[in-house]
Amino acid sequence: MPQRQNVITIPSVELQGEGSWVKLRKLTVGESKSLVRSIKTADLQNVTDMKTLQSMGDVEVILEISASTLASLILAWNWVDTEGNPLPLPKDKPEVLDELTTEEQQFLFEAISGKAKKNGSLTN
Repeated sequence: MPQRQNVITIPSVELQGEGSWVKLRKLTVGESKSLVRSIKTADLQNVTDMKTLQSMGDVEVILEISASTLASLILAWNWVDTEGNPLPLPKDKPEVLDELTTEEQQFLFEAISGKAKKNGSLTN
């Protein structure tokens, strides 16, 4: 019987060390469209050109808008903080996303979009 394969487990060795992983639910087309709409309607009135947006860090805008979506897509992980303490799941403690490094956040977004390599590294 067919069964949708919408959960992936990706190693995150380069970010969290040997044996680390994150289990994600794949983004649906509807969620993807909603994110795009949110980004398009974001309050960017101070942005006058692309150079300004890039200097503001367009990644910051996307991270702010999509944090709740990201939290809902992370089903499990064995990530730890800098002291080696397990990090709670974002669905239980959304502010844990603020504790991640920019590389860890980028990895999660790339994993959701299918750009993370199977060995846990990011594509360029």
